Order: sequence, then structure tokens, then C-alpha cells
Amino acid sequence: MNRKRLDIPGASCPRCKLAMTVFEHREMTAELLRQPVYYSRWYRCDNPSCKTTQVMPPEFKVRNAA
Repeated sequence: MNRKRLDIPGASCPRCKLAMTVFEHREMTAELLRQPVYYSRWYRCDNPSCKTTQVMPPEFKVRNAA
């Protein structure tokens, strides 16, 4: 997979308020660069009783040139 877990504290989950795990892409692949939009970093809530899975903050949204 083209993602890596970062050892930095993540944002708080919007539902359960626990810290989330931070992920980002290992490298910028041709597939990512072909997409009009992708996220450079995202969070995942690891609390099994929480309904939140991934959080994609707008500050990590990247728009590729057309």
C-alpha cells in the first residue's frame, strides 16, 4: 500500500474525542497525479466502538492542475 503511519499525534475524533492515527502517502504516484483531487494526509479513528472510520480534513486536500 502507498500509505504510511506517522508517529505524530492526530486530531481528536469528532465523535468519540480520542486521538486518531495519522496516515499519508509514501510517494506521489502517477495514479495520484492523474486524479483531479486527492488527500495528502488523513486520519483514522481506531476506537472499535466509534462509527467514525476516516477523516479527510480540507487542509490536506490537493487539487491537481487540469
